Amino acid sequence: MKTLSQFVNESNLTKEEVRKDYDIVDGLDSKKEKLEYAKKYGVDSVKKEDIKMAILLKLREFRKSATQFDEDDWVEFRRLEGYSVQKLPEYLKEENPKFVTWLQEYYKGRYMKGRLANWIGINPGNNTFGLSYADRDTIKFYNKILTFIQENTPKTRTVKDEIFDSLVNKFTDLLADYKEEYLKRVAEFAKKRFTEVFPKDLEELKNRKKESSDRLDKIDWRKNRLEYNKEYKIYSSLNSKIERLAKILDKYTEKTYTEECVKHATEEFEASIKELASRIMKDELEVDKLEVKSVHDDPKIFKMKITDGTKNLYCRSIIAAMNSSYMIPHYRFIITNRSKDDSNYND
Repeated sequence: MKTLSQFVNESNLTKEEVRKDYDIVDGLDSKKEKLEYAKKYGVDSVKKEDIKMAILLKLREFRKSATQFDEDDWVEFRRLEGYSVQKLPEYLKEENPKFVTWLQEYYKGRYMKGRLANWIGINPGNNTFGLSYADRDTIKFYNKILTFIQENTPKTRTVKDEIFDSLVNKFTDLLADYKEEYLKRVAEFAKKRFTEVFPKDLEELKNRKKESSDRLDKIDWRKNRLEYNKEYKIYSSLNSKIERLAKILDKYTEKTYTEECVKHATEEFEASIKELASRIMKDELEVDKLEVKSVHDDPKIFKMKITDGTKNLYCRSIIAAMNSSYMIPHYRFIITNRSKDDSNYND
């Protein structure tokens, strides 16, 4: 036996009839009349908003098979997604790609005109530049659509893309030992920080907060408000630091905190490898003749020479703060066109 919603989906209702139903339901007050439309659209509720949502979902089904759209489609989409810029990508995923393309073109032609055209692809952030809240919402909405289309449009791979991936793979293999040592140091740092440094810092902050509180008690704020306010800022700052640190200790265990730090460091390392490959591409070395030579055996120190036989690039890096309790181990790739001591890079 078919459900009511299946009946509606498989019925011969036209788009115009469904749109008319939406307007009718929007004006209903009678529970009996709302129940009639609830049954028609397979809704287990007589709440007007629930029925209207079911109708909007039905209208989305019409859009999925359509090739042409109008302003009413735009209005119905906005009603469906609730005018929420933040959740816009979630709703766009459920739409017909043709409608998404139409939506971008329609919105650009209608709203992104005049001075707003200068904000295409740019986030206005908190700097309003004389923009109203409506203008900022308009810009954010359009740019969300634009970003969604860019992220979901299949990219045609080029020879350049293949070369870039090849470089990334080559550097990934070459830096495997270096990466292993780096992540090992990060894990050691994270464990020590969570088990030793954080508890020690928390205790120290609590003591400083108590001292500040004692000083506040001795100040008569009615006679010396400036001094009181100055001390109160210190007290509030200490209290905020205590709360942040306590939340970390409450949220994580030693294991999960270490895993989080290592995950972040891994992502950062892999991003740096891509930056390194981009630099090689930028300097236009002949990739088919490219040689990459590591010239240091210690995995804590990284040096390599990249050459196509004519042009040379030199890359060096070293892990810093390896034994620090307060500064997380970090590194930086330094790329130059000339080595200070080229003998270190000889075969």
